[in-house]
Amino acid sequence: MLRIKSIAAAATTTVIAATALTSCSSGEKSSVPELPKNICWGALGSQDVAPLLPTGKKALELTKPTALPKPMPPGSSTLCTISIDGLPSFQVLAWNRSYEKWVKWDSIAGKNPDTIDVGEKGLIWPNGAATYFVCEPPKDASGRGSFIEFRLTTFSTENPEKEIRRILPELLRTLVTFAGPKLGCQ
Repeated sequence: MLRIKSIAAAATTTVIAATALTSCSSGEKSSVPELPKNICWGALGSQDVAPLLPTGKKALELTKPTALPKPMPPGSSTLCTISIDGLPSFQVLAWNRSYEKWVKWDSIAGKNPDTIDVGEKGLIWPNGAATYFVCEPPKDASGRGSFIEFRLTTFSTENPEKEIRRILPELLRTLVTFAGPKLGCQ
Protein backbone atom coordinates (compact mmCIF):
# COMPACT_ATOMS: atom_id res chain seq x y z
CA MET A 1 0.00 0.00 0.00
CA LEU A 2 2.85 2.39 0.86
CA ARG A 3 4.48 1.69 -2.52
CA ILE A 4 1.23 2.59 -4.36
CA LYS A 5 1.06 5.95 -2.50
CA SER A 6 4.71 6.64 -3.39
CA ILE A 7 4.08 5.89 -7.06
CA ALA A 8 1.00 8.14 -7.04
CA ALA A 9 2.95 10.96 -5.37
CA ALA A 10 5.77 10.60 -7.91
CA ALA A 11 3.27 10.69 -10.78
CA THR A 12 1.63 13.84 -9.37
CA THR A 13 5.03 15.51 -8.99
CA THR A 14 5.88 14.61 -12.59
CA VAL A 15 2.62 16.11 -13.87
CA ILE A 16 3.19 19.32 -11.89
CA ALA A 17 6.79 19.58 -13.10
CA ALA A 18 5.74 18.93 -16.70
CA THR A 19 3.04 21.60 -16.45
CA ALA A 20 5.53 24.11 -15.05
CA LEU A 21 8.01 23.36 -17.83
CA THR A 22 5.29 23.63 -20.48
CA SER A 23 4.26 27.02 -19.14
CA CYS A 24 7.84 28.24 -19.19
CA SER A 25 8.65 26.81 -22.60
CA SER A 26 5.55 28.22 -24.28
CA GLY A 27 7.02 31.69 -23.83
CA GLU A 28 4.09 32.94 -21.77
CA LYS A 29 5.11 34.82 -18.70
CA SER A 30 2.56 35.54 -16.02
CA SER A 31 2.43 39.16 -14.95
CA VAL A 32 0.20 41.72 -13.34
CA PRO A 33 -2.31 43.00 -15.89
CA GLU A 34 -2.00 46.59 -17.09
CA LEU A 35 -3.68 49.29 -15.01
CA PRO A 36 -4.18 53.01 -15.60
CA LYS A 37 -1.12 55.10 -14.66
CA ASN A 38 -2.87 56.48 -11.55
CA ILE A 39 -5.49 54.63 -9.53
CA CYS A 40 -7.71 55.15 -6.49
CA TRP A 41 -8.92 58.75 -7.02
CA GLY A 42 -5.68 59.42 -8.90
CA ALA A 43 -3.77 59.23 -5.62
CA LEU A 44 -1.62 56.14 -6.19
CA GLY A 45 0.66 55.21 -9.04
CA SER A 46 -0.22 51.79 -10.42
CA GLN A 47 3.51 50.94 -10.56
CA ASP A 48 3.63 51.40 -6.76
CA VAL A 49 0.65 49.09 -6.17
CA ALA A 50 1.57 46.47 -8.80
CA PRO A 51 4.01 44.55 -6.54
CA LEU A 52 1.08 43.79 -4.22
CA LEU A 53 -1.13 42.40 -6.98
CA PRO A 54 -1.33 38.80 -8.18
CA THR A 55 -0.62 37.83 -11.74
CA GLY A 56 -3.53 37.44 -14.09
CA LYS A 57 -5.10 38.43 -17.38
CA LYS A 58 -7.46 41.29 -16.61
CA ALA A 59 -7.34 44.12 -14.07
CA LEU A 60 -10.31 46.26 -13.12
CA GLU A 61 -10.44 49.34 -10.92
CA LEU A 62 -13.73 50.06 -9.21
CA THR A 63 -13.73 53.35 -7.31
CA LYS A 64 -16.89 55.00 -6.01
CA PRO A 65 -17.00 57.93 -6.12
CA THR A 66 -14.29 58.40 -8.70
CA ALA A 67 -12.88 61.47 -6.89
CA LEU A 68 -12.50 62.20 -3.20
CA PRO A 69 -15.43 64.50 -2.38
CA LYS A 70 -14.46 68.02 -1.21
CA PRO A 71 -15.46 68.37 1.50
CA MET A 72 -15.92 64.76 2.48
CA PRO A 73 -19.17 64.64 4.47
CA PRO A 74 -18.85 63.45 8.09
CA GLY A 75 -19.49 59.72 8.37
CA SER A 76 -19.05 59.14 4.64
CA SER A 77 -16.64 56.68 3.10
CA THR A 78 -15.33 55.81 -0.31
CA LEU A 79 -13.75 52.59 -1.53
CA CYS A 80 -11.27 51.76 -4.26
CA THR A 81 -10.97 48.10 -5.25
CA ILE A 82 -8.51 46.62 -7.73
CA SER A 83 -9.65 43.22 -8.99
CA ILE A 84 -7.54 40.77 -10.96
CA ASP A 85 -9.48 38.24 -13.04
CA GLY A 86 -12.66 39.10 -11.12
CA LEU A 87 -11.22 38.66 -7.62
CA PRO A 88 -10.59 41.59 -5.23
CA SER A 89 -6.84 41.93 -4.87
CA PHE A 90 -6.24 45.34 -3.27
CA GLN A 91 -8.50 47.84 -1.52
CA VAL A 92 -8.24 51.36 -0.17
CA LEU A 93 -10.96 52.64 2.14
CA ALA A 94 -11.18 56.33 2.98
CA TRP A 95 -13.56 57.25 5.80
CA ASN A 96 -14.37 60.59 7.43
CA ARG A 97 -14.84 59.91 11.13
CA SER A 98 -16.56 62.58 13.24
CA TYR A 99 -14.78 61.54 16.42
CA GLU A 100 -11.20 60.43 16.87
CA LYS A 101 -12.29 57.69 19.28
CA TRP A 102 -14.20 56.03 16.42
CA VAL A 103 -10.99 55.29 14.53
CA LYS A 104 -10.35 51.67 15.54
CA TRP A 105 -8.80 48.71 13.80
CA ASP A 106 -8.86 46.06 16.54
CA SER A 107 -11.19 43.74 14.64
CA ILE A 108 -9.10 43.71 11.46
CA ALA A 109 -5.53 44.28 12.68
CA GLY A 110 -5.37 41.20 14.90
CA LYS A 111 -3.74 40.96 18.30
CA ASN A 112 -0.26 42.31 17.65
CA PRO A 113 -0.12 44.86 14.85
CA ASP A 114 3.05 46.92 14.53
CA THR A 115 3.04 50.70 14.68
CA ILE A 116 4.31 52.70 11.72
CA ASP A 117 5.20 56.37 11.53
CA VAL A 118 2.43 57.51 9.19
CA GLY A 119 -0.34 59.97 10.05
CA GLU A 120 -1.57 60.31 13.63
CA LYS A 121 -1.46 56.61 14.45
CA GLY A 122 -0.34 54.11 11.85
CA LEU A 123 -0.63 50.36 12.20
CA ILE A 124 0.42 47.48 9.97
CA TRP A 125 -0.49 43.79 10.08
CA PRO A 126 0.16 40.83 7.75
CA ASN A 127 -2.28 41.83 4.98
CA GLY A 128 -3.05 45.48 5.66
CA ALA A 129 -2.27 48.83 7.18
CA ALA A 130 -4.17 51.87 8.37
CA THR A 131 -3.73 55.41 9.60
CA TYR A 132 -5.67 58.62 10.01
CA PHE A 133 -5.03 62.33 10.07
CA VAL A 134 -6.87 65.31 11.49
CA CYS A 135 -8.69 67.17 8.73
CA GLU A 136 -10.62 69.51 11.03
CA PRO A 137 -9.70 69.62 14.72
CA PRO A 138 -12.46 69.61 17.32
CA LYS A 139 -13.81 73.10 18.00
CA ASP A 140 -15.34 72.38 21.39
CA ALA A 141 -15.29 69.90 24.27
CA SER A 142 -17.52 67.41 22.41
CA GLY A 143 -14.50 66.24 20.41
CA ARG A 144 -16.42 66.43 17.13
CA GLY A 145 -14.14 67.16 14.21
CA SER A 146 -13.05 65.50 10.99
CA PHE A 147 -10.61 62.59 11.10
CA ILE A 148 -9.76 61.00 7.75
CA GLU A 149 -9.01 57.31 8.04
CA PHE A 150 -7.29 55.21 5.38
CA ARG A 151 -7.22 51.41 5.39
CA LEU A 152 -5.25 49.36 2.89
CA THR A 153 -5.84 45.66 2.37
CA THR A 154 -4.08 43.25 0.06
CA PHE A 155 -5.71 39.93 -0.76
CA SER A 156 -2.92 38.36 -2.79
CA THR A 157 -1.21 35.32 -1.35
CA GLU A 158 1.66 35.65 -3.84
CA ASN A 159 3.46 38.38 -1.90
CA PRO A 160 5.77 37.79 1.02
CA GLU A 161 4.82 39.67 4.18
CA LYS A 162 8.20 41.45 4.08
CA GLU A 163 7.24 43.05 0.75
CA ILE A 164 3.80 44.04 2.05
CA ARG A 165 5.34 45.67 5.13
CA ARG A 166 7.73 47.63 2.92
CA ILE A 167 5.13 48.91 0.44
CA LEU A 168 1.98 49.65 2.49
CA PRO A 169 3.47 52.42 4.70
CA GLU A 170 4.68 54.26 1.60
CA LEU A 171 1.23 54.00 0.02
CA LEU A 172 -0.34 55.38 3.21
CA ARG A 173 2.10 58.32 3.19
CA THR A 174 1.14 59.06 -0.40
CA LEU A 175 -2.57 58.93 0.44
CA VAL A 176 -2.24 61.26 3.45
CA THR A 177 -0.21 63.77 1.41
CA PHE A 178 -2.69 63.59 -1.48
CA ALA A 179 -5.89 63.73 0.56
CA GLY A 180 -5.27 66.78 2.76
CA PRO A 181 -5.42 69.36 -0.05
CA LYS A 182 -8.03 67.41 -2.04
CA LEU A 183 -10.41 67.38 0.91
CA GLY A 184 -9.78 70.99 1.89
CA CYS A 185 -8.32 70.03 5.26
CA GLN A 186 -6.97 72.68 7.62
